[in-house]
Amino acid sequence: MIPRLLDGDPVEKGALWLCTVPPSLNNIFFNVKRKGRIKTPLYTAWLTKCHFELRKQCGWHVPGKTRIRMTYSRVQTKADLDNLQKPVIDLLVQAGRIADDRNVIEIHAAFGPVKGTLIEIWSASQPIPAADLTRIAA
Repeated sequence: MIPRLLDGDPVEKGALWLCTVPPSLNNIFFNVKRKGRIKTPLYTAWLTKCHFELRKQCGWHVPGKTRIRMTYSRVQTKADLDNLQKPVIDLLVQAGRIADDRNVIEIHAAFGPVKGTLIEIWSASQPIPAADLTRIAA
């Protein structure tokens, strides 16, 4: 397997913002006879849009083991919280922000006063600080 190229300079922590909430895990794949599971058009469109958004926020990645906090807008989704995490983590790997989802050692996820999705990533050597969502406009 060819290692995925990580984006930009290595950092100890970073934050990203997506203007949308991911589709629920229940809606990102469907089964096709003789082809297995493939991405739904909804998931493909979300990934494409997010890759463009992340390109505007380029220039860094968090190497090695990581801790991640994700805050989602409840207004923009009716999905279960646990079904929103995998699409975001897969996006982070595809976009070169983290090397592999196996490197994620801690995940915090919540609905909060954000528009879309706020993703905060820390090196494993750093603890996840208490959430400071007061600075984020709802």
